[in-house]
Amino acid sequence: MVQATDPVIDDLLKALHRVIRQSKRAVQDDTVDRAALIILSSLKENSAVRLSDLASELWLDISTVSRQAKALEDRGLLTRTGDLDDRRAVRLELAPAGRAVLDEAWTRRNRWLAASLHEWTPEDRTALVAMLTRFAESLSAEPAQNESEDRPKTVTPA
Repeated sequence: MVQATDPVIDDLLKALHRVIRQSKRAVQDDTVDRAALIILSSLKENSAVRLSDLASELWLDISTVSRQAKALEDRGLLTRTGDLDDRRAVRLELAPAGRAVLDEAWTRRNRWLAASLHEWTPEDRTALVAMLTRFAESLSAEPAQNESEDRPKTVTPA
């Protein structure tokens, strides 16, 4: 049986899809791919981080992040340092060249958004930031307890 969906949530999903499509189409001049920008951004936010912790934060397999990190290291965008707590582990850090790439990408996105929102009032921009921040916090919160009740039950064969 197919469950009915909430039309407001459907509209939200459509709007989010449009935003993602538009942002991918609008910013084409990056010197690294989106996956690399995500890793570099995470390193900027988290300073020196273990590869396994980075993979966990990004919800990616460690081998995927390891390959990306190696490519970024080869380009001089990140550095590896020994982990003082665990001599077997390494920590990844954003290199100055990686910060420059990230800053350039951020500047391009900033200009694109500013141009896109030029007709919005400062109050509307502030409201958008507040709502998106609240939305992001809701997405990262624990799911509602009754969510499992809404999911179809999985039957395990005997």
